[in-house]
Amino acid sequence: MSEAHPWERMLWRGCDWGDCPRRRGAGAEPIPLTSLPGLLPPLPASAHAAAGSGTPGGQAAAAPPGGRVFGEVAPATLTFTWSGTHSLLHTPWTAHVDSCSAAAKDAPTRQRCFVKARAVQDAWEADTLGSRALPLTVPFLMRGVHGTSKVRFIALLREPVARLYSAFWFWPSLRRRFGHSAAGFDGYARAMIKAFDGCLGALSTIAQAANGSSAVGRSLSAGYTDELLAELRPHTAAGKVAGKTGNAVGARPLPERAVLESCAVNFESLSLATQDVYYHADQLLRSLYVAFLPTWFDAFGERGLLVLRAEDYWAHPKAELARTFSFLRLGQPSEAQWGALLGRPVLRVLGSENATYWGDKAVRNYLVPRVGGQPGDKLTRMRVPMHADTAEALRNYFEPYNAELARLLSDERFLWRDIPPLPTVMPAGAAS
Repeated sequence: MSEAHPWERMLWRGCDWGDCPRRRGAGAEPIPLTSLPGLLPPLPASAHAAAGSGTPGGQAAAAPPGGRVFGEVAPATLTFTWSGTHSLLHTPWTAHVDSCSAAAKDAPTRQRCFVKARAVQDAWEADTLGSRALPLTVPFLMRGVHGTSKVRFIALLREPVARLYSAFWFWPSLRRRFGHSAAGFDGYARAMIKAFDGCLGALSTIAQAANGSSAVGRSLSAGYTDELLAELRPHTAAGKVAGKTGNAVGARPLPERAVLESCAVNFESLSLATQDVYYHADQLLRSLYVAFLPTWFDAFGERGLLVLRAEDYWAHPKAELARTFSFLRLGQPSEAQWGALLGRPVLRVLGSENATYWGDKAVRNYLVPRVGGQPGDKLTRMRVPMHADTAEALRNYFEPYNAELARLLSDERFLWRDIPPLPTVMPAGAAS
């Protein structure tokens, strides 16, 4: 699972996105294990016997080398946002919101559609699962399918400011809406943070009003309206509601886990306000790793998940791959195999045809300097540096989330203090 969003740093070795075989736009096909003899530990004799049971004459047959291990690369599985899974898991919610909103005559009525849709979704989940003991989320669904004993996950995380910046310059839709400039990125980042903090504030209001009752967990996913929040605010501690900071972007106390996770996982489903946020703040949500990792640990335990930094993989691929092979309980490659693995080219690409929406066909997936040699042509993904105050604000914003991530993983590297900041420029007219 990769949330590195390294569109400008090719993670696949040996091919470019445009040339690789694809399944629904996934990147390169995996290297067959048969081409890496000795990488797997020996198959126990009992497994050989089991593999041969039922064969003609009762003779044991060797297990096929490629049939014992398989893997899949999923660029957005780690951060299982509502928008990333709604077409598969949330059809009752979608159907109700669509029909209810179409009949609504005013905004308050539309707001109530989301509360009703959440109730419809919760009822469907309870009926489908038979119990609300386990949440209907990607980690627990995968646990239900694969179990826990033989499943291993690898998460590759990038410093979140760099990830968000990379995402803005990759997705043309974001630049069309906010502008192909440093000011455009600043406006995008602040708008997404304001929207997410608004959700945190709303759910913190609900949690405080519940005053620790057993219904808190359920109520935080039940949706909300302006009318409901106005009714509950008198029952909260004044000044302690997360998100009530206006347009300011900076360090603040980390919200409680239930509030953070519900906003991150259920964002667009909770209210009309969150639904109307451009692209549902998806790239900001995908940069808040600590909102999603605890659920993966709940489902598979700490031994089921290896969390790596993208920056470490790029700088020291052999060391990180060696950690990965050990985590997967595979043998270490021979020197010849290491040479073959590390000799594969790491290509630098600026975008992917696989991730270009049908409406963005005019966007070139490579650098095209505009007249005068300056970056910023609206038909390219060529970047311009972000404003210095934007970078500082984002570092401050992500700081408490990174701190909690480092605490969760018991690894201070996930504070990313050793990673050089991205280049910045002063806003036009700002004092130097």
